[in-house]
Amino acid sequence: MKIAAGFALLAFLSLSTCAHAQETLVGKYSGTFAVSSIRSETFSMKLVIDSVDGGVVKGNATPEGNICAGTFPMQGKLEGNKLSLRSTGKGSSLKGCTFNLDLVVEGNRLTGTTDAGDPVRLSK
Repeated sequence: MKIAAGFALLAFLSLSTCAHAQETLVGKYSGTFAVSSIRSETFSMKLVIDSVDGGVVKGNATPEGNICAGTFPMQGKLEGNKLSLRSTGKGSSLKGCTFNLDLVVEGNRLTGTTDAGDPVRLSK
């Protein structure tokens, strides 16, 4: 009986921790991403996470100053501290521009790479 109660408490705590992590992820982030294919330049970027529901994340990303500048609607998944976001529509008038991110959540910071492997650093 004590073991079952212990497992129930552990399950409750992990669910509440997960819910808290999802809630704290919502917000506005800004930072940079480096594009090594274009003379190793660094560009600014804004990311707004509007909602996290059951691990499904929605928002938009706005890379600035590069060839695919614009606001991209994003959707993805949060699994543990891993966040992957994919553009769900065009944010640029240029054909073929997409913007995808693979990030790690570290408190109020998001670090990782774009789909081209370029480093991304964002914070709230």
